[in-house]
Amino acid sequence: MKAAILRLIVLATALVPVAVACSDASGVRVVDGPDGQEDSGTQPSPIPSDEDGSVPDADPSPTDAGADASDASDASVTKPTCTKQGWCHTVVPDAQTLRDVWGDGQGTVWTVSTQGNILRWDGKAWVQSHAAGTALHAVWGSGPTDLWVGGANGLLHGTGTSPSTITWTAVPASVPVYSIWGTGAADVWAVGYTAVPASSFNGGRILHYAGPGAGPDPDTDWTSDPVSTEFPGRFSKVWGTGADDVWVAGDTGYSSGRALHRRPDGAGGFTWSSAGPAAASSNFRGAASISRTDVFLLGFGPAGTYYRGASADDGATFTWTKYDTVDYAHIAVWGADANDIWLGGIFGRLRHWDGVKWSIGQIALDDLLPVIKTFNAIWGTGTSDVWAVGEGIALHKGAPESL
Repeated sequence: MKAAILRLIVLATALVPVAVACSDASGVRVVDGPDGQEDSGTQPSPIPSDEDGSVPDADPSPTDAGADASDASDASVTKPTCTKQGWCHTVVPDAQTLRDVWGDGQGTVWTVSTQGNILRWDGKAWVQSHAAGTALHAVWGSGPTDLWVGGANGLLHGTGTSPSTITWTAVPASVPVYSIWGTGAADVWAVGYTAVPASSFNGGRILHYAGPGAGPDPDTDWTSDPVSTEFPGRFSKVWGTGADDVWVAGDTGYSSGRALHRRPDGAGGFTWSSAGPAAASSNFRGAASISRTDVFLLGFGPAGTYYRGASADDGATFTWTKYDTVDYAHIAVWGADANDIWLGGIFGRLRHWDGVKWSIGQIALDDLLPVIKTFNAIWGTGTSDVWAVGEGIALHKGAPESL
């Protein structure tokens, strides 16, 4: 027993400098307290910012090591930053809960936080592009210099000549915005809701942007789709594969959810219809279209439940199959194709579907400290370019290590 206790003391003592080194290596502090100080009493250092001109453009090739992750006091020890499966840990600014992630496909990646920060991955580190001062939930862009962010106060539109020179303009919205998706600069969808009173599920809105001057309100150019009141709900997700294939989902009660699908009506216009599983007995958590005929809906059942919809008529109708084989709640899903799909959720759960079975993602850097942080969003461009972000964590998957 004494030997076991001694080993625990030695292990705890050994961990202290490592934790300090990782904290120091980030070079970043975010004030999180009523007195403007960190709990430890140390003075916070600011997040590197585009807005003060202190951060130039960097090589957008993802190095994923973030700041120097090695302990300056022991330079001979190399600490791993990537796993053999290719998941690399980036250094996230302190106390940031990342809610969404999107990239321009050219190396620049964007994320937003509950703490109100818009962060840009410049290839080496996360840089603050803008501090909104209120909770942010969603980010999407039509290209490297045309971006939309949604949050508690509506929308922000980012434009500029390069990712590092983006300026942000507040755009009014009738509800807090929780999700944004589109097909181009003049075809953008946003959804959100106001839960006032708390018992109401009728405060959701589906908003559309068709370009400058296209809307009836010159202050926003966004219009509210009439389906918002035809099929009321707390809409929290919008996604799709094209202008003629748009999905929206959310909750319609304390234990029920709904999915809507926008398709051509055959007469030159579009129509919305209820298209999710019929027995949606629980809340909605997340969704993604792997293709226009292959759709994932997370939730609508006990923790770990998801539905996969298959269409044999090019997305006109879907047959839904329920799966309860995944433990714990998953709230994010993304797939490169039908046989390469990632699920993310609570307790550090990141799982991969290879077309035959689900397997646990290899994301821990060692056997001592497992990843237990919640993943809120996943985005990628292909098998070797996937980002997963969440509660103080941002992972990038590149090509697996050669064994």
